[in-house]
Amino acid sequence: ISGRASGEDFSSYRLQAGQGLNPSGWIIIHGDESSAVENGTLATWDTSELNGLYALQLIVLREEQRVDTATIQVTIDNILPEVSIIHPENEQVFSSQVDKTITFQVEASDNLGLKAVEFYINNQYIATQTQPPFAYPWKTSAGNFELVVKTIDMAGNTSQVTVNFSVE
Repeated sequence: ISGRASGEDFSSYRLQAGQGLNPSGWIIIHGDESSAVENGTLATWDTSELNGLYALQLIVLREEQRVDTATIQVTIDNILPEVSIIHPENEQVFSSQVDKTITFQVEASDNLGLKAVEFYINNQYIATQTQPPFAYPWKTSAGNFELVVKTIDMAGNTSQVTVNFSVE
């Protein structure tokens, strides 16, 4: 966590976090530090096991027992997006005479919002979509194929799913 805790009559600072918009309790992230910080690292906060809305509060104590506080809200998202391929089914076989185009159909969701759904055929990128419905028409050719669909949420978390299919 970067910021500034310094100034005239600086004595010490403390950084704490609480869950929710108006936390009923606080966890000290970095307690009573007497070294001033100017646009640098105030503390390191391990958020790997957290999800949801948190308030971060910086408390700066001045020499005459005056206290300055600054509070910001942060959203922590460690939940992976969900994705499934509806069409084609794994190991499905298509006819190049009948199926000139295959429309890949995907269901994707996330607790806080999706940034993108990406489509790959045999490790080659073919398309990105940012809004549902997540469907992409692909012109067929004969062969064996691996379709990989990757979802990316607003926090950068990713999930992917794969199906194999063939066109004869």
